[in-house]
Formats: sequence, structure tokens, C-alpha cells
Amino acid sequence: MKIVPVVLCVLLVMCGCGKQEKKRIAVIPMGRAHLYWQSIHAGAVAAARELNVDIVWNGPATETDYSGQLQIADAMINNRVDAIAIAPIDRTAMVSVVERAAREKIPVVIFDSGINTENFLAQVSTDNYRGGVLGAERIGKILGGKGKVAMTNCAPGSLALDQRLQGAKQGATDGGLEFVGVYNTNPADMASELGTIRDILRAHPDLGAMMPLCGPDTAAAGTAVATR
Repeated sequence: MKIVPVVLCVLLVMCGCGKQEKKRIAVIPMGRAHLYWQSIHAGAVAAARELNVDIVWNGPATETDYSGQLQIADAMINNRVDAIAIAPIDRTAMVSVVERAAREKIPVVIFDSGINTENFLAQVSTDNYRGGVLGAERIGKILGGKGKVAMTNCAPGSLALDQRLQGAKQGATDGGLEFVGVYNTNPADMASELGTIRDILRAHPDLGAMMPLCGPDTAAAGTAVATR
């Protein structure tokens, strides 16, 4: 997914007749630390240069801090940005701020993960359900169609990860794998995240595969498996 289409969607609503002042578009990711969000930032900067707008980039430090994301979005509205592109951490918790922006005539584009409201301009995201299916199918092929698989989720409440989980469960079942459970992790605390994954490995010594549903868990799972 690229952020350029997100900014283009916003500009379609903002453009009109006559001379336009340089617009400010708030881009609010789920977090700032992970490489994925840094790539989103780079894409937003590239789009801003191409389209002659200013990007106001800010997000919480971690992908679980939905209250922090709410505060950032509220501040963007208070500062009267011209539009907002946001990746909601939680599909329900972020509804109020998105609907507030709509009431104040600030167009909103949702990216990466969905939200439980239709009061936004457009949505740009991947097919997370299909992604989960494909991931589990790949594991099934590696394991020869049998074995146990565990999954981890670093952001419960995220529509993208929930869809990815549903797809992964379906793919695992269709592939003849035994699904042993999904375990929630805390990416804000690396020691805790790693500890949770090590606990899974100890509880299931015959585990055939682990399927992290998000980037931080992938790195932690790799470390846990390599050092067990």
C-alpha cells in the first residue's frame, strides 16, 4: 500500500475553482517506531512534494496507544488542518474523532485498517482476510499439510488484524493444520512480547509453526525460535 493514493483522494475534495493556498494534510499512523510506519511517512512526504501540500505527521509511539492517537487526531482538528489521513488503532475507539472531523467538514481518509463508521471520504487498505489465508496456506505447504500452528496478535481491536486472523484460521483449517490458539502480545514492552512467545513455545513443544499477525511479533518470534 502506498500513501500517495490516500493524499490524492483527499485532494479531490479539497480542490475547487480559483487560486488555492497550500493545504495541510494530517497523516496519523498507528505508531511511529516500526519500519512499516516509517515507510508510510516516506510515502507521505513524497506525495506532499509531488502535490504541493504540507504533511503534518504525528502518531503515538506504540500501536496500542489508542488514547494517544485520539488526542493527536483531536489536536489536528483543533488546528484546522485541511484533511486527515488516519490508520485507526481501534475500529471502535476512533469512531468519535473521525465523526467529529466529518461534522467540522474536514475530509478523512482511512488507511491500513478499517473503522466502525461510514463518515469518511475513502479507504485505502489491503485485503487482510486474503492475506491471512495466503499466509496460513504457505505454512500448510511447508508443514506438508499437518502440524500445529499458533498465532499472535499485537493489536486486538484493529480491524485489519482481526480480518487477518479470521483468514489465517480459515487457511489453517483448510490446509489440515491444528490451530492451537491466538495469543495477544504487548509490542510496547519488548521483554513482555518476547516472554509471551517463549511461553507459547514451552506450552507447545511440538508446535509446527508460529504465525505472527503483525511486524513487531515477527521479529520477536524469530528471536524466540532462534534462542530456544
